[in-house]
Amino acid sequence: MTDRIPVIDLAPFISGDSGARAQAAMELGWAAQTIGFAVVAGHGIDPIIGTALRDVALGFFDLPLEEKIVIRRPKNDQNRGYIPYGEETLVRMAGGDSPPDYKEVFAIGPDSVPDEPYFTGPGSYPSFAPNLWPAAPENLRPRMLAYWKSMETLMRILAEALAISLSLPDDTFADILDHTHTSQLRLLHYPAVRGDAEPGQLRAGAHTDVGMMTILRN
Repeated sequence: MTDRIPVIDLAPFISGDSGARAQAAMELGWAAQTIGFAVVAGHGIDPIIGTALRDVALGFFDLPLEEKIVIRRPKNDQNRGYIPYGEETLVRMAGGDSPPDYKEVFAIGPDSVPDEPYFTGPGSYPSFAPNLWPAAPENLRPRMLAYWKSMETLMRILAEALAISLSLPDDTFADILDHTHTSQLRLLHYPAVRGDAEPGQLRAGAHTDVGMMTILRN
């Protein structure tokens, strides 16, 4: 066991021979099973995609509250739209309680889904609830969707490596992560503390994410 989060270079997995792929996969699998986290490098995702999204996201969060609240999350069981400060307490996912998380969120799910029962029928809610997009900034939507697409690419690389690390066929998770997946993309904004923080209040309370994996970017 280690107290350091390992850095896993995915370049050998993406373009190396079978031995290099297996080695990178085992390193990622070890990190997933023993620590639960890893920093991934060499993934080939253009960093400009993330930087461009970060810039426009900050523009959205800088808007007056009355403009952001127009696309407020309709229901608490949806990760769609704007979630203002005070409306999310993640520690409650595990039955705990605390003051609300000191942050605000803008979240989307799959966009432009097909008109098929899997995506639009009664069982599709809330996984395929419609996204809510703000009028401004105008380039938020295209930049979020570009980032979404790049993370779809990365998640499939990671899933393939994890399958190999478990001695499973490399396409084991391919069907799960095709166009029917129910991933979410959440932009988190942690505003400067204004002196109104309550005892025990955190930016994000202790919780375990649902789903196969979480990809974080600062």
